[in-house]
Amino acid sequence: MGPYGLAYNSEKVNKADSWSVLWEKDSSKLYTISKDYPDCNIYVTSLVLGAGYDDIYKMNKLLKKVSNSDLKEKITQLASNAGSLWEGTANPDEFGKLKYAATWGYAVAKANSKGMKWKMAKPKEGTTMWVDHWVITYAVNNDALKKKICEEWINYCLGNELQIGVIRNWGVSPVVTNINNLITQEEINTFNVADNEYWKSLSLWEHQDKRTKNFYKNIWNDALKQNK
Repeated sequence: MGPYGLAYNSEKVNKADSWSVLWEKDSSKLYTISKDYPDCNIYVTSLVLGAGYDDIYKMNKLLKKVSNSDLKEKITQLASNAGSLWEGTANPDEFGKLKYAATWGYAVAKANSKGMKWKMAKPKEGTTMWVDHWVITYAVNNDALKKKICEEWINYCLGNELQIGVIRNWGVSPVVTNINNLITQEEINTFNVADNEYWKSLSLWEHQDKRTKNFYKNIWNDALKQNK
């Protein structure tokens, strides 16, 4: 699990406690954001405009909180001033020249393994988050062996080896709280391991209706046309 989080280059920036830094003049072309997760950029922009977690997952609720024109103007600025737009995950090879990044965390871990000093911020407006998961389907309902295999696979995924690997290989946070004695204090601090208060302060992505999803996609696609 992890946030669509705000990361900052501590060698270039003393501290970042707000998403609004991405709209500052001296940040232009010095940050990277996702190209293929438009929803996340809409969430960030909406939070900066004063929306709350309860507003950002439904178009009708959001437009009661922020104006359509303000949202479009702000998201266009975000896209047009980005130094790069990543797909899949941010590119750590360009982090040396950047001040900020909106990222899952993978690229931060990779950049720091190369000697850079990136940190994850805790923006005052809030941050949205994802959690990956497994699903066991009804198809194994009458097959005890298959059901057992599924359950054991999930048990393995929740085991120490894989959950520590999530931190050290992927640069994202584990979903268990019982490995703190097996990892470093720096890893605990960086990935907020077992820090339930931190995770409760984030907003888990919610399902969107089709109308909301299309609305966000269209706003983002229009904004992308300004990135040159």
